[in-house]
Amino acid sequence: MFALLLSVSGLCKSAAVSALSYCGKVLLPSVFPFAVICRFMMSCSMPCLPRPVRSVSKRIFDLRNEEIYAFVIGLFAGFPSGAVCAYTLAEHNTISPDRATRLSCISGNAGAAFLLSGTFSLFGQRRTGIIVFVCQTLASLTVAALSARVCRGTHGKTHGKTHGKKDSLQKADEKKDTLQKGAGVGKGCLRRGKGGSCSGIARRGAGTTHDENPAQPGGLPEEAGSAERTEKGITAVRKPMSAAFSDAVSSASSAMVSVLGTTVFFSVLLAPALAVLPDCAALGAASFTEISSAMRLIAKMPLSFAHNTLLCAGASGWTGLSVMFQSCAVSGGRLPLTLLMRYRLLCAFFSMLFAFAFLMISGL
Repeated sequence: MFALLLSVSGLCKSAAVSALSYCGKVLLPSVFPFAVICRFMMSCSMPCLPRPVRSVSKRIFDLRNEEIYAFVIGLFAGFPSGAVCAYTLAEHNTISPDRATRLSCISGNAGAAFLLSGTFSLFGQRRTGIIVFVCQTLASLTVAALSARVCRGTHGKTHGKTHGKKDSLQKADEKKDTLQKGAGVGKGCLRRGKGGSCSGIARRGAGTTHDENPAQPGGLPEEAGSAERTEKGITAVRKPMSAAFSDAVSSASSAMVSVLGTTVFFSVLLAPALAVLPDCAALGAASFTEISSAMRLIAKMPLSFAHNTLLCAGASGWTGLSVMFQSCAVSGGRLPLTLLMRYRLLCAFFSMLFAFAFLMISGL
């Protein structure tokens, strides 16, 4: 590998320069601001959505209140914002690591800003980007609904007894909270939001003392921020806004280093193959490994608008190994690559299917 790269050092150098230019003009401005916003939002308490929205989301997609926010952000902000939001929620004990893994897999799309700016710079129009974005969003919703049904079926068959015990413990815990509320213990009683209680979350006020919080030995220091009790009885710590914003910028910057590094690395690694392979094989290799290289290659090929849209839909649904490694990196190695690849393969299939149906119906 080293000998191959050294033998084509000039080609690799030009590929690195081109990739860095692409990162500076398209990738960095379309990803970094959203990464900061995602980190900041997930570190703060999110308001409860209306009850019908939560009910439909829970029944169809198996997504709870905070997960709905993370899923929508992942759809619109693009990779790796979905994984950033999911594992930020897991770090704050808002959701379990298993749910964070599934949430990362279904929300790792190419963002709206990335597709619109990328397709405009490559194709000279945004129509392709709009169609691809709508199709991949529908594909993610379809995969989320399918995975919810599969996960419910598997969980019910293999963990029915354990789940029953957890439900009993949860009901006993909720009864204890209700009794504490009725007795008026401090200010740690349940607080209902404007739209009602949100997924069973119990919030303790600022006046909670150490004795009022037996589930958390030693109590919670004031400078650590507020605490929330999730529906699983886990204490979720929320930081003050100033500390949350500072941490969001810091963590998003480190995540962007990983994103830009993997993009440049795979672009350099692909350069020798793209120089010798025929167009079809080069497009397949680029689509498999790095989405931005695949989009640039599609733009150079003499194809019709329909073919460009179909290929872009498939490439954005799959996203490429580069994006998958980025998601695994921001998850701290907790996101299995093989599981993510299966989810992305389904998204690519449905994205191309929706794009084909749209092109057939519209006659484009």
